[in-house]
Amino acid sequence: MPRIAPATEDKTKTRADKLKEVFESHRGERHVIAIRGYPDPDSIACAMAHAFICASYEIESTILYFDDISHHENRALVKKLNIEMVRYGEAELVDYDRIALVDAQMLELPAELVDVPMMSIVDHHKPQGEVDAEFVDIREDAGSASSIYAEYFADAIMTLERDNPFTGKLSSALLYGIRSDTDDYLSAREIDYRGAAF
Repeated sequence: MPRIAPATEDKTKTRADKLKEVFESHRGERHVIAIRGYPDPDSIACAMAHAFICASYEIESTILYFDDISHHENRALVKKLNIEMVRYGEAELVDYDRIALVDAQMLELPAELVDVPMMSIVDHHKPQGEVDAEFVDIREDAGSASSIYAEYFADAIMTLERDNPFTGKLSSALLYGIRSDTDDYLSAREIDYRGAAF
């Protein structure tokens, strides 16, 4: 009796693949990566990861925050890892093509940015209503947004080179973001453990 070859399985695109396509369609632009509220380790790490991906698509990015970096641990994180962030009101916000929102879904934008289209929203909090962006990844089953970005890297959104010093800094930031938002892994879920292991 002849053997019947198994049916080939259609491989669906990962979220990283879809986000890659969005980045590719905006190659060479200028983007704002916005942090809502007081910057915490999770939002800082996600903004850092998003900016790193932007650079690989020749997208010039600015990490923008609105409220004080209040906790000394968070200030130390930004200083130790040399993360470039701009406080709203301390820089001119003109000629940006897109906005990316990390670790949040809603943001009251300043007048300079109100007409700039939203490229992406990546968050792990409960959905807060209708959101409008080219790419939306909101997952309540994640204890941190850093875990979602770690998954993008695990799914090869871009190549991470071990000998690049920035890779170590980014990994440290994402791991701290996961640990911080899951209360030292007490509220961690499967994606958080996968992200931390990666």
